[in-house]
Amino acid sequence: MNSKRLKQLLLLTMLFSLSGWAQTTVPVTLAYPQGEPTANELIHQVYYVNHLYTFHRLPLEQQMAGMNVIVKKEVGKKPRTIVAERHLNATYNNGRIKSRELVYFHYGASRGTGMLITDHVDEQRSIGYRVWLPSLRKVRAMPTSALEDLWGGSDFTFADVRLRRPTDEWHQLLGTVTFDRCIRTLLLSDDETNRWSKQRPQKSCAHTGKRVYVVKSYPKYKRANYDYRISYIDTENFGDYLVAFYQGDRLVKEIEKDWQSMGTPDPRGVYWNHWYAKNYQTGHQSLVFILRNGMRYSADGDNRFWSDRTMRRFNR
Repeated sequence: MNSKRLKQLLLLTMLFSLSGWAQTTVPVTLAYPQGEPTANELIHQVYYVNHLYTFHRLPLEQQMAGMNVIVKKEVGKKPRTIVAERHLNATYNNGRIKSRELVYFHYGASRGTGMLITDHVDEQRSIGYRVWLPSLRKVRAMPTSALEDLWGGSDFTFADVRLRRPTDEWHQLLGTVTFDRCIRTLLLSDDETNRWSKQRPQKSCAHTGKRVYVVKSYPKYKRANYDYRISYIDTENFGDYLVAFYQGDRLVKEIEKDWQSMGTPDPRGVYWNHWYAKNYQTGHQSLVFILRNGMRYSADGDNRFWSDRTMRRFNR
């Protein structure tokens, strides 16, 4: 497998991984805010929610597993589909590992490939990525990627799916409003669908009418492909339903997220049912969703499941 293919594979796994960047400023023990949060506090809470840190409070038998489907649609081209199985584990208490995720690609260009993603307690260490290459029947270590690299040719960047560190931007709280739209989905004709994409969710209007914080964020880092972005954040669970990106006053991209409750005592115990993105410069659209019957828990196992040995056994 060449370096370009390895890079594409790494970008595909970013959306599935549980924890964030090395040197993150958001602890897994982040408390629920009391009173009215500031803009910086809100973005910390959004980071906590997007990285599913609530799972750090749950036992192994309640760690999440599921089948994720990615559909990418470019103008004038047939949609492309990738299907991956994911297993999370955030129960490590050895002082070294914060979390691990095991990903196996069932369908698409990377079929048969496995990925083991490790986030370390030591925040000076980068996230570890190890990939099982079925063509070589070997496991290889992989480097991290640049912030604005596109995730597998989709409309999400590495920064989008890893949610940028709160300290990568300046933040301004604009106030609260009533969320007045539905979360969109990808519209496909019958001849554009396959056995996976036909199971995509419908648009969700479950969040219409909810109160949301509005936060405007300006990037500090170079090569950012936007001048600022505006996030619409649930006032109770801190899920970001909509993120709009601007170049000057021109809207260039939107990402919409359908957050669903896990029924935990902590209101932040939510997971995403689907993400939808549209690039208004190219007309491209992307959808990532969890199969309706694909969400389950990683029961009947121990920490040894998240290992190179398991990856080598996937194809068997």
